[in-house]
Amino acid sequence: MVSILAVSDVHGAKYYNLYLEALKKISVENFGNLIIFGGDMVYKGNVESLRPIVKVTLECLGKEVKILSVFGNEEYDDVKKRLIDEYPEITWLDDELLILEVDDVRIGFVGTRGCLDRPTKWQRKNIPGIEEIYSSRVKKVEFLLKKSLSSADTTVLVSHYSVTYLTLLGEPRYAWPEMGSRRLEKVLLKVGIPLAFHGHAHNSKKTEVVLGKTKVYNIALPARKSITTINIEKIKQTSLLSFMR
Repeated sequence: MVSILAVSDVHGAKYYNLYLEALKKISVENFGNLIIFGGDMVYKGNVESLRPIVKVTLECLGKEVKILSVFGNEEYDDVKKRLIDEYPEITWLDDELLILEVDDVRIGFVGTRGCLDRPTKWQRKNIPGIEEIYSSRVKKVEFLLKKSLSSADTTVLVSHYSVTYLTLLGEPRYAWPEMGSRRLEKVLLKVGIPLAFHGHAHNSKKTEVVLGKTKVYNIALPARKSITTINIEKIKQTSLLSFMR
């Protein structure tokens, strides 16, 4: 069994002190040198606001810790390249699959910003074709999850936006379609991966749910007030191999 850490929504200086206190409570001897950032680690596109977060992460967890991250809605599209270039300590996943071996467990990480069932008013005004972008992303994520099932011991989906409405309890119900995706919920029910992480929901009152075969964690720091620690077992995934051929 291997333990990994996951957190999102530090938002630069906004929740930095809370993040620092959460880091100090982590026992570094008991996790597999991997932490996942689930997006919105910066504040409103401010690339520099990530530097103190990366610095304190490496100081508390050790220089050898590996950081995986997805882009949140505050890691704006026009600063993605700067984030990639200026933070080589981080491996960024943008609708991509990465298979890592952590303590002899091959873990497939599928990373994405995620999807919304109803694009926000700002998105509809400023991002041409946003509905099609989300529809295509759902298909891409499903493809990557199935690919991971055939290649890794276990699979983790990391999305910034919520992958189910079940973890949005506590947020205004009218806003749920602009915070997450039931389409991705259907994908998880269909594919049946073991784990999925998401952020974005600061006020969630239900941060862990089971969706079919998938344990879903809302890893947003404002909701949990802590860094999420997840134990991953080495379970060879074979349920969809025959389906994929």
